[in-house]
Amino acid sequence: MPPKKIIIVLTVLLSIIGLLIAVDNDNAMKTLTGKLKYEKANLFLQTDSASYRLLLAPKAALDTLGIAILADSTATVMGKLNGNILIAQTIRLGAKDYTLRDAEMNPLWSQLSTYSVVPKTCIGCRLCVSNCPLGAITMVKAKAIIDQTKCVECGICTDGINTYKGCPVKAINKK
Repeated sequence: MPPKKIIIVLTVLLSIIGLLIAVDNDNAMKTLTGKLKYEKANLFLQTDSASYRLLLAPKAALDTLGIAILADSTATVMGKLNGNILIAQTIRLGAKDYTLRDAEMNPLWSQLSTYSVVPKTCIGCRLCVSNCPLGAITMVKAKAIIDQTKCVECGICTDGINTYKGCPVKAINKK
């Protein structure tokens, strides 16, 4: 390979590595403290500087763990920050700490999500896959499938977030 092509290839590879490092740093663990707020049934952590959509666990798991989320209460949350979405690993409410995910961010609850896909309705557009912050939706035979052990019932797949307006054909339902 001529030296000029080698330099171009190395430059591209170094650029890709730099982007991967930047993306990985963006997903670093953060600890944030603020007030819990509900907006349209979605839970947010309001800090002094920003508001973060808070993803905990399915409601059945929260109930089993005895976690009662009260609006305007103070919480300290450690988790992965993905833009304005905070995926909680642990949450402190009052003097009590609750661990929801292990060090690799795998769920520690056994209760399953109540969200599912109607295969006959799914058009395989993959919009739900790319917008699920937990990677709970994958494609199998051109149809979306929800891993109910990873899903926290955040509703992004059905209601949307930012410019994504949810499943365009309403193929995802909550039981």
